Amino acid sequence: METPQNEPMFTPAELDERDQTVQSVIDEMKQEEQKAHDGEESETTQSEDDTVAFDDEASRQMLSYGLGIIEMSVGAVFDLPFEIDERAGNKWLDAATPMFKKYGPSGLAWFEKYQAEVMFSLASLSLVGGCATQVRRLKKEQAELVAQEAKKEHSEENTDEATVTSEQEQPSGT
Repeated sequence: METPQNEPMFTPAELDERDQTVQSVIDEMKQEEQKAHDGEESETTQSEDDTVAFDDEASRQMLSYGLGIIEMSVGAVFDLPFEIDERAGNKWLDAATPMFKKYGPSGLAWFEKYQAEVMFSLASLSLVGGCATQVRRLKKEQAELVAQEAKKEHSEENTDEATVTSEQEQPSGT
């Protein structure tokens, strides 16, 4: 190893204890990085060998289950019977099936890797949907109560008017 003329040359024996500790940590990090890199290469090779092929029918069926879940979710959120238009659903299935067939195996590996994040997102969406359903129900109940009170007040006003009118129509007996 060549060094410039005025720069002192350091050898490992001249390193103090802190420098040696830092150097050992750097060496360990390089080894871990190399192991991780080697592991990624073996996983890629293994995943290419272990891929599960989805045929058109299986892909379409799995996506159909997804559409069913969407229908149930939308119906639950809006508290209405809901069905995806058959033509629109089939059009979506026609577009999504080749993509699912192409990326399905790697998509499932991705899902497994991020399963906790996906499940948290789905749980959050369910929570928001449940809250929205409850708010709609409470607003409906509140509107019904207001309507009942208005009807009750209206009937009381009519009763009061009828009483006043009947008192006016009675002749005085003096």
